[in-house]
Amino acid sequence: MNMPLSKGLVLIVLLYHILKARGATPFISGASIRIEKFEQCPDKLEMPNVFSRTRASQTGLNDVSIDGSIYVRQEIVDPASLKVMLYKCESKDAPSTCEYYYTYSTQEFCKFLGMDGMPWTEFWFQTTMPRSCPIPVGNYSMNGAKISMANIPDAPFLHGYWKIRSTGKSGGKSWHCAVAEFSFGSVVQKRRHNKQKQG
Repeated sequence: MNMPLSKGLVLIVLLYHILKARGATPFISGASIRIEKFEQCPDKLEMPNVFSRTRASQTGLNDVSIDGSIYVRQEIVDPASLKVMLYKCESKDAPSTCEYYYTYSTQEFCKFLGMDGMPWTEFWFQTTMPRSCPIPVGNYSMNGAKISMANIPDAPFLHGYWKIRSTGKSGGKSWHCAVAEFSFGSVVQKRRHNKQKQG
């Protein structure tokens, strides 16, 4: 599966802040994720920041490993904004059931990058990108950069099939637009289901 890098970061940032907004306690292990789709917005294919030869491999119930290159053609400077709209669906095969659920918006995207002990910290440190803004024009790489859901709570209200659309601006110009689809559930439920199938 090929996918742009920044969307993985967007996903864990989004989940982290939804949980905080709903009053859940971050960093309780037990959630699993299956990424179904990550791609550039179909109506925004000509974005300045390009992701090349990017491959994401599902390495476990709650881990994704990413390899590839990032070509930053527009400098990302502070303040940089991020807006993510989230929709919840009954299932992957029932797109007509998707309903608006939540919007996360911030003008402090750059502030996230330098935070220690966050769900995205390990991922960011496994790329060659700067640890803070500005992110200069240039070519960057990631070798097995890890996105882990192990520290995301197993929150029942998150279980289900989701679609997101995320956009961002920096210096008054668009730097990011992506759509994604993923299923989110409990590691315990996954293991129980697998045992039933084996039996």
